[in-house]
Amino acid sequence: MSETDEITKKRVRSPNHPVVDLKTAIERAAVLHGDYKKHAVLIGRAQQRWKYKPGSSVADQTVAALRAYGLLRVTGTGKQRKVAITDAADRIIGNAPDRDKLIREAALAPPIHGELWEKYGQDELPHDDVIREYLRWEREGKGFNEDVVGGVVARFKSTIAFAKLDSSDIIEEEAEHENETSKDEHAKPGKKKPAKSKGITGPIGMVRDLDIPLQNGGVATFPVPMTSADHTLLAAILEGLKGVHIKELSVPDTEVNLENALPEE
Repeated sequence: MSETDEITKKRVRSPNHPVVDLKTAIERAAVLHGDYKKHAVLIGRAQQRWKYKPGSSVADQTVAALRAYGLLRVTGTGKQRKVAITDAADRIIGNAPDRDKLIREAALAPPIHGELWEKYGQDELPHDDVIREYLRWEREGKGFNEDVVGGVVARFKSTIAFAKLDSSDIIEEEAEHENETSKDEHAKPGKKKPAKSKGITGPIGMVRDLDIPLQNGGVATFPVPMTSADHTLLAAILEGLKGVHIKELSVPDTEVNLENALPEE
């Protein structure tokens, strides 16, 4: 079944999923980058550059796929919508030093990819039939239509292979966490434990819960990475809490970059 047939076939609608794999999505983004760089262009014109009929199902679903991978941003409404290449796409296409990292993040950005990687990524990916059965009948919420589930599995596996994702990072992280836990069990009472992070897979890829031990014995947990808006909000909340319960602080009154506080991978 062709990409267009799969999208336009009138069946019960499946959950959202990218209709192209990541390699194809980057190629589509590169076409726009070659013509317009990071400047916004009318969505219909962008779809024409991909040789699609503007406003067709396959054209709109391709835009949605690039957006899900974090390669495209969309502004406006209706026919006046505009699309533009994101900073991440610009760096990937331009072979920036962090290209591989950005590709791995993009691969897990679509929610269904993040869900499947969280379920199966710690081991070798199972046979297609296993993932198909999960998507059709076993996942919480809505299952996938039989007509599209095969394509969802194929694009997921293709994307994982293209991004060169494997279980090694997760396994090493878990081993490191187990070693830290073992050390903590033998720590002397009252001794402050080092900050630890636990990796989980979310819509934007690998997200970590960073646990920061506090002087009063409690633990503050922050999700990282965070957006600039999240950083601003968190800083405002912490500023407002100053002096509410604790009169003296033993840490300097400076901004803390939580990303830099993560253990090295």
